[in-house]
Amino acid sequence: HIVFVIAEDEYLANESLPKFAKSHLSDENEFKTTFLIQNSKNKYSIPGMEKLKEADLVVLYVRRRSLPNADMATFRHYLKSGKPLLALRTSSHAWDTRDKGPKNQSEWKTFDPEVLGGNYHGHHGNSIESKITIVPGMGSHSILKGVNAGLLTGKGSLYEVSPLAESAQVILIGTIPNQPSEPILWSHRFEKSKVVYTSLGHVGDFAQPHFNQLLINTIHYLLKK
Repeated sequence: HIVFVIAEDEYLANESLPKFAKSHLSDENEFKTTFLIQNSKNKYSIPGMEKLKEADLVVLYVRRRSLPNADMATFRHYLKSGKPLLALRTSSHAWDTRDKGPKNQSEWKTFDPEVLGGNYHGHHGNSIESKITIVPGMGSHSILKGVNAGLLTGKGSLYEVSPLAESAQVILIGTIPNQPSEPILWSHRFEKSKVVYTSLGHVGDFAQPHFNQLLINTIHYLLKK
């Protein structure tokens, strides 16, 4: 049971992720998918968070949100239980509203370094596409099966995330002209939970077959399939 948690206003994740699941997961009978999407009238509410109690994998695409205390406790409990997480793009700053959210709700400002092993602190220009390369020695990783990194381009801005936690295993690197390269996909452990984060996830990324294959592989990797 894969539960997608979506709350962002920039990248049409509420359209691209359901389309991805319908195209690539619906024919596989072993997968059930559920989509939890932010309340259209209150972006700091994601109805149905109790569904995480049934989830085998959570796919997160959230940007600068907080949650009612009970819902954040449910999310934290999911991770504490040792189940896996796939986090996309703006999820590096999923639960940090920069103190702009409701005062009576929960944030998780250290979610990026603590859970993802990341260090998001900005991004390069939105119009600059990233060249993607495989970290030497990682070409045989199951996440990359059938993926030709040379045919994959980062369509969104390159995130500035270096340095990562020492415990993060970088798999893909993104590069733009005249700037240092940055990790663009890596694996990490949060206590007993296996975690994969990628700063890819722009709507233009979903238009590329090799990005979709990357997500499929990552889902199988996290579910040990």
